[in-house]
Amino acid sequence: MLSCGEPSGDVYAGALATEIAARIPSAEIFGLGSDRLRGAGYAPIVVGGPDDRGSAQQLAGHAESAAGECSLQETGALLARATVLVSNDTGVMHMATGVGTPVVALFGPTVEQFGFFPYRARARVLQRDLDCRPCSAMGTATCPLGHHRCLGDITPADVIQAVEEMAA
Repeated sequence: MLSCGEPSGDVYAGALATEIAARIPSAEIFGLGSDRLRGAGYAPIVVGGPDDRGSAQQLAGHAESAAGECSLQETGALLARATVLVSNDTGVMHMATGVGTPVVALFGPTVEQFGFFPYRARARVLQRDLDCRPCSAMGTATCPLGHHRCLGDITPADVIQAVEEMAA
């Protein structure tokens, strides 16, 4: 069982805020990325709230889960130990920037002009320039056009490359 405030070893990410798990190929990202990053000595960990446990279970075998297990303070402590966080525009992303953890942020329905981007220089934002963006001020679980390309077009290779750059 994961100790929320004191994970052992170097943590890759604190990892994926699971709110995006249904919108991007999370298992593929973790399958490719965790093998490569575990070989470099990092431990992928999924963070999120109690509602994210189901999405985190889909990543079993690729990452350890702290989803729903840690308080906000414990999540902050875990993020502070993380080498890099992969997240969409969530509160977890802002927590990571607040504790000084580099961030790879995946932006889909929302845009920088809305004020939700990471406020630190140690962040890499992955996004696609699509005519349909932004589709809402806060993002939606369902794409109004039915394709969710804003996140789906961000490839696992894009995410892995950004993680490797931020972790270097």
